[in-house]
Amino acid sequence: MHGKCLRAVAAALGGLLGLAEPAFAQSWTRTSAPITNWTAVASSADGRKLVAVVGIDSSRGNPGPIYTSADSGATWTMTSAPLRGWSCVASSADGTKLAAGIAAGPIYTSVDSGATWIENDALPFYWSSIASSADGTNLAATAGVGSSPIYTLNLSSNPGLTWVETSAPYENWTGIACSADGSRLVAAAYTWGEPGITHSGSVWLSADSGDTWRIANVRLGDWVCVASSVDGMRLVAMGLGLAYASADGGATWTAANAPVKIWFSVAASADGAQFVAVSDGIYISTNAGLNWTSAHAPAAKWTSVASSADGSKLVAAAGGSYAIGGIYTWQSGPPPALAITPSRGGALISWPASPAGFGLQQNSNLTSTNWADVTTIPVVTNEQNQVIEAFSDGARYFRLKHP
Repeated sequence: MHGKCLRAVAAALGGLLGLAEPAFAQSWTRTSAPITNWTAVASSADGRKLVAVVGIDSSRGNPGPIYTSADSGATWTMTSAPLRGWSCVASSADGTKLAAGIAAGPIYTSVDSGATWIENDALPFYWSSIASSADGTNLAATAGVGSSPIYTLNLSSNPGLTWVETSAPYENWTGIACSADGSRLVAAAYTWGEPGITHSGSVWLSADSGDTWRIANVRLGDWVCVASSVDGMRLVAMGLGLAYASADGGATWTAANAPVKIWFSVAASADGAQFVAVSDGIYISTNAGLNWTSAHAPAAKWTSVASSADGSKLVAAAGGSYAIGGIYTWQSGPPPALAITPSRGGALISWPASPAGFGLQQNSNLTSTNWADVTTIPVVTNEQNQVIEAFSDGARYFRLKHP
């Protein structure tokens, strides 16, 4: 019996390494960025170049700067951008071309990773969100606060930096995202009203760089943020108690299994397999936005989040106009290794106590989904979680699972 169980343990160890979930194998780390009124953050595709903007401190009326980092947030530099009430920011894939919008002001762009900034010919709207193609030549920006337009800028055909109003309807626009080539756009609008009329929030789509728009076949409501895969096929739209995903460019939508919260920002990996979103916490989906779990971030007034192309590096900002906070980063690492060794009367199962949050599960059949939590409380010895499981007839397989 012991030999049979030891063979089962060996098989379980081999199966475990493929079954352990590495999604949260590292914790969130506060960077050296100052504690201030951060409103938005963006990332290059490799996650090394970051840009973050500061809004107006509503309690004192102080405008804020723009900061950049070239080392994944380890160090930050205040750029030459003017002190304004910055509200949104976007980055090209290589992090050299940046665009940032102001609350009740123009849009600024940079072609040298934020070293210098140029004021664009854009009307002084309340710019709520901005999106960039991978090469940084196609930009799209939404204006919020009531009846407002969507504008685009093609830098290759319009070097004069003059933004052009699209045919999108006037809405209370809150978020926009685009495909890597900038041709496919998705935009979110929040409910707004005028005397005697209430305009329900909605999601809109464009497949021609904003020349024409159509309303998405998803419920009306208070939409706040959107994200897109590089091909524009996998989309997520979120808002006040709303979280929906699309796998076909917005033709159809599925309600996500997500906590009922107000979602402020969402970002996607390049393939759209992973999404990350912020509310009063940070949550991650590893199945194209359908199911969401906590990323175990510290408590903060989260305002914005960005992701590297492969989803292995995340950056989130906290603060806003009415609070202050920091900038945090997260980088994936290998899942903790499960070790199984013979012990008196059973098997000693152990795994590192850090990172925390991984629980032990067991199953008698690897082809079954009936994994059950091991109820024995681990004992921590030499920074290892340890559980002794008695031998029994039949095979038992073990894996680590993060909530």
